[in-house]
Amino acid sequence: MKGQNYTGHIPGILRSAFLRECVDAMLGPELVAVPGAIVVPLGNAVAEALGYLADRGQLSAERCLLGFPRPSGANGRRVREFVAHRQRLAEKLESLLPREPAL
Repeated sequence: MKGQNYTGHIPGILRSAFLRECVDAMLGPELVAVPGAIVVPLGNAVAEALGYLADRGQLSAERCLLGFPRPSGANGRRVREFVAHRQRLAEKLESLLPREPAL
């Protein structure tokens, strides 16, 4: 990375031993500590890390709201991606929210 900010793709989050260790040692335990939380990854790199944790049994993929684009201004496709996924994301979010008991 040579002193630059991490862009989310070079190196790949799971291809870098250091970044994968951060996912294992910090992100995984943090998500285990909040089992009822809805997780909203903003971008593909974070979604990849969450998939890795789900594959290892540290996170239920069902509580992840996948498909939000990376919000950076450098992501010229962000609006188009959001519009394409908006309905599915809204439906998934609705399914994840707790229901009020009927009176």
